[in-house]
Amino acid sequence: MASSSTSTDYASTLIALSLSSSQPILRFGTFTLKSGRQSPYFFNFGLFNTGALLHSLTSAFADAILASYPSIGLPSATDAPEVLFGPAYKGIPLVAAISTELARRGRDVGYCYNRKEAKTHGEGGSMVGASLVGKRVLVVDDVITAGTAIREAHRFVVAAGGLTVGIVEALDREEKGAGELSTVQEVEKELGVSVVSVVKMRDIVKWLGEQGREEEMLAMEEYRKVYGCALLSLDSATDAKAYPAIGYTLPGCTVAQQYPAIGYTLPGCTVAKQYPAIGYTLPGCTVA
Repeated sequence: MASSSTSTDYASTLIALSLSSSQPILRFGTFTLKSGRQSPYFFNFGLFNTGALLHSLTSAFADAILASYPSIGLPSATDAPEVLFGPAYKGIPLVAAISTELARRGRDVGYCYNRKEAKTHGEGGSMVGASLVGKRVLVVDDVITAGTAIREAHRFVVAAGGLTVGIVEALDREEKGAGELSTVQEVEKELGVSVVSVVKMRDIVKWLGEQGREEEMLAMEEYRKVYGCALLSLDSATDAKAYPAIGYTLPGCTVAQQYPAIGYTLPGCTVAKQYPAIGYTLPGCTVA
């Protein structure tokens, strides 16, 4: 299973690129989302529309995938994804380009996508590309918003005989869904798999702070106070392994029960103080 990660070089690089392109892919201002929320930023992935920009995006995807699945594409791999699945339509160029980038790095994996309408002639069917039968599948998407498309993609994988072992997305907005959990956290819990994100909202906030863009950073922080989900991001030195679907295992103690809205209770220790916007402080260890 993939492990959760904190801010990364590839996230910072992609954020900087998204702001420096001729048509800014990441913009700051006031944007009305489908949910009706007024967001201080907007990431338009449709503007990765040249070969150079698409290569930069898929290179970041490949970095994130390799960081989470180090053995992917190796003959000796026994638990890493074997096929990338991209739901039509936006996922199609992504899986084709990401698999090409992984192959360039010596990691050969299959890719597959679905048709919106099943083909009734020729080879027929609703799937194109590598067979998913008996394969470990990594689903690729740009942003998980309501989770409808990613759940449908999971059903496609299962119907085609595959096993969804993970999901990778370009951006995690880290916002609450219907309850206290984010849509990503809800999907992880429901499907029992990890969602790997190339860029997270916290990465954008951190980057803005590093660049001295205080006004935009403060607007992001205010938005996160209202709509941000509870985060539990463990420092790599203390993070044994994360299991988003069932909780977290820390060195020397196991999560007894998970309370996404109010914190976590661990055997022998209690959450000292909760910081919903940035994480949690536990007795004896500091959460990044």
